[in-house]
Amino acid sequence: MREKTAVRRVTDGDGIPARWPRAPSSHVVPSTRERITASEMVAPVLVVALLVPVVFRVVEGIDGAADVGLAIGAALLGLVATDLTSGIVHFVCDTFFDEDTPVVGRALIEPFRRHHVDPAEIVRTNALRVNRSNCLAIAAVLAATALWRAVAQPASSSLLGDAWLLGYSLAVALTNQIHRWAHAPAVPRPVRWLQESRLVLHPAGHARHHTTADHAFCITTGWLNPLFDGVVRLLHQPG
Repeated sequence: MREKTAVRRVTDGDGIPARWPRAPSSHVVPSTRERITASEMVAPVLVVALLVPVVFRVVEGIDGAADVGLAIGAALLGLVATDLTSGIVHFVCDTFFDEDTPVVGRALIEPFRRHHVDPAEIVRTNALRVNRSNCLAIAAVLAATALWRAVAQPASSSLLGDAWLLGYSLAVALTNQIHRWAHAPAVPRPVRWLQESRLVLHPAGHARHHTTADHAFCITTGWLNPLFDGVVRLLHQPG
């Protein structure tokens, strides 16, 4: 049985932890014109459809300028929560398990490991495919929330809760696209402005992760990377 290590620090100079096997050439995926699947088309539509009632609840809950500020603040907290979620998922998938681990190996671990072997694959892959997994994941969360509301029938809605959910859901749905833009050689001007303003993940900040693979795990905005890097350093410490 192969020995598992909790956290990997050593790389072979290409940003790929030394413990990971180098992928065969078949793992370097060329540009493809594969047919877009139904799930790739349905995933973003599901997110939009499930977000519509959330948006209506937020709008209905706003009563004056103060509420606008509260809603914006809650949505920003949702964005921060997404950055944290992306860091946790990224760290776990880069650090633990293997590609052949039951259930999660093929679905989660293998794509993350392959990305370190061939970072440009995310740019060559069509946007619908890149964003499908996150869209389906947050659609499941939104569907569960809608089901809970239908069963529990809460007496009133929470503006803060709904605004947080709106910000979190949008950010989760867009995280893989933001990550894709961070690897793209050219992006639309508004996206470049968002990157330069550090409102979304900046390419230079993310490039640090592909240098040593032991820091800069947060890939939505990167705002939490200094804090998250500190936690990772603590985990690196022996004992």
